[in-house]
Amino acid sequence: MTNTLRRRDVSFDYPDGVPLIWTPATPDLALVANSISLMMPHLEPYVAKSIRAAAQGIADEDLQADAETFARQELSHHKAHQDFNAAVIERCEPLQRVDRMMRRVYTWMWRRWGARFGAAYSAGGEAFAYSAARWVERRLDLFRNADPAISSLFIWHLAEEVEHKRVAFDVYEAADGSRWRLLRGIASLLVVGAFFGLWAMFVQLWTTRRLFNPVAVVRLFAWTISFGFELLPLLAVAVTRGHHPDDLVDPSYYELWLDGHDRSGDSQPSWDPPGMV
Repeated sequence: MTNTLRRRDVSFDYPDGVPLIWTPATPDLALVANSISLMMPHLEPYVAKSIRAAAQGIADEDLQADAETFARQELSHHKAHQDFNAAVIERCEPLQRVDRMMRRVYTWMWRRWGARFGAAYSAGGEAFAYSAARWVERRLDLFRNADPAISSLFIWHLAEEVEHKRVAFDVYEAADGSRWRLLRGIASLLVVGAFFGLWAMFVQLWTTRRLFNPVAVVRLFAWTISFGFELLPLLAVAVTRGHHPDDLVDPSYYELWLDGHDRSGDSQPSWDPPGMV
């Protein structure tokens, strides 16, 4: 992907009364996506604040400019997911407690550990997001019967994660670079993500009466194993000296998707924008 970043002003026309299950062919995919989305209004501002703070001491002006665009992209994700989450929480009120606890945890992390740890956490988070993008690209058929506006929200987000995959890493390397701190950041990310993801999934599975559905259990277990094989090797490589995200082979779908969207000039990303193959 090109290293030229841009902030996109986008909007999404969600359906009235957003359902918890907006992927009817694979209902559990929606619940997983909802659980991840719930974290974004808290994770993304934390990442943006951490990278902005870490970039202030960097001499490279081009990297500073990329860091600012990166932060703006992340805050756009925050706003879009916040609007979507409000509709999801209306359908599943117990998620309010999960949402409140997420806000407290990320506020506490910033106050307790500051920008240096936040930059390490952010670099690990971008590796996590990149792994998610690669995992999803191989399973795009899961979205085929899904709500197009909600699908576009997640595809747009993943596309920009691939586009800016190097920025948080470069800022962290320039500002600190400690592999021990990066390892701590990744470990914390996995613990926080697993805790809140499982909590949100349990609440939704209970609400939709799928908690003891054998198909749901098998499907979620299989997805977890396959994503683990995607994620863990990448995280292991990320903490080694000499690694750089530009060495990774990007999934091609997202670059084509962004190119089609950017050329269309539409403020509402489309599931199948012009220029898609």
